[in-house]
Amino acid sequence: MPADFPLNLSAEYVAKEQPSALLGEIKNYILAAQPVALIHPHGFFIVLLRRDGQEDWRFHVWPRGKRQMTGMPGLIHTHDKVVDSRILKGQLSNSNYSVKTVEQGGFPVYDVTYIGDRYIATATNVLVRTNARVAPEVVDRRDLHPGESYRVDAHVFHQAEVTEAELTCTLVRMHSQSLGVIKVLGLDGYPAQIDFLRRQRSGADVVNLAEI
Repeated sequence: MPADFPLNLSAEYVAKEQPSALLGEIKNYILAAQPVALIHPHGFFIVLLRRDGQEDWRFHVWPRGKRQMTGMPGLIHTHDKVVDSRILKGQLSNSNYSVKTVEQGGFPVYDVTYIGDRYIATATNVLVRTNARVAPEVVDRRDLHPGESYRVDAHVFHQAEVTEAELTCTLVRMHSQSLGVIKVLGLDGYPAQIDFLRRQRSGADVVNLAEI
């Protein structure tokens, strides 16, 4: 992995740099280092740019058109780290939720684990349904454009949405890991345990899909 681009990745640098300049750096890095991209269960692409034990820097691309879901279309979920995301291209809507436990209705809660390194395609994603059901309520929704940023705290339920007509690219910093299990609000009618692998594509494919 080339050292010059990863050294530029800091919260301060990313916050002040122009989106077009960041996209250019990301493109040059991907074409030089040729990292593998993984396809997220929600259908967008992830390229890991740097990971140092304290934070993960990721490039996300939502290509235009129908995006294939994997596992289960449970879009509302949590992370075990703080997520800081800056929009570099396109548009994205982010909703943060509070959840209330219910006896009936709502959604089943699944716990998420990984068998292996989550950034390697051979790592298995495992979703296990718990006994909990919750009803989510939007507490904050933002429609974001290039240059704008949003944050999701650890263990807060959220959903990032990009329409099929839109091509969107984001630069994401995940940091400040917190104890606790990642969770997904699932759908009824799916198995109690869902195991799957993430598909992969070349970094060059992602550059083409991002149109940079």
